[in-house]
Amino acid sequence: MSSELQFEASSHTYTLGGQVLPSVTQVLDEALREYVDVPVHYLEAAAEFGDHVHRACDLFDRGILDRGILDPRLAPYVDAWTKFRTDSGVVVLASEKRVHHPALGYAGTLDVLGLMPRKKVPAVIDRKSSALVPRSVGAQTAAYREAHRVHGHQVDSVRYCVHLKGDGTYRLQRLTDPSDFSLFTSCLNVWRFRNVH
Repeated sequence: MSSELQFEASSHTYTLGGQVLPSVTQVLDEALREYVDVPVHYLEAAAEFGDHVHRACDLFDRGILDRGILDPRLAPYVDAWTKFRTDSGVVVLASEKRVHHPALGYAGTLDVLGLMPRKKVPAVIDRKSSALVPRSVGAQTAAYREAHRVHGHQVDSVRYCVHLKGDGTYRLQRLTDPSDFSLFTSCLNVWRFRNVH
């Protein structure tokens, strides 16, 4: 059994040393149920599209995106991400970085660890391509930040959400609520109560 964090994309399962860890999004989706009235097939289609946007932006961040074969439906979202990177001057230190919290036993993939201009430490940046930004984004980014920080990495207390839009524009949101991580740990406790007991 590997002591490294493993991820199985087809089932969206994280394991560490053979033990399955709940994902940040799984914990928040189950505990907060923000989209309970939306039919499942719409949620699945939106999640799949969001995955494609993330993958395209990740390839862009790594400098290996081939725009010649990019699905035209994804292009405006990549354009929005490109515009954010240019406008903000952010330096991408890591893209699609898998993290886990050993004490609390959860895992996830933070979108971007980036250095904003005039900042001395990296910040967690989350990309959203949904029509509306879920209210849970603060708790989500706080969970990623803590999972990264617990391994001795310095991370800015301010987190960001970049809402990528289908018209090629974006909206930047600073996430500063100090109770965000507390909300996540509350959701994690609810998740454990429902799934372990």
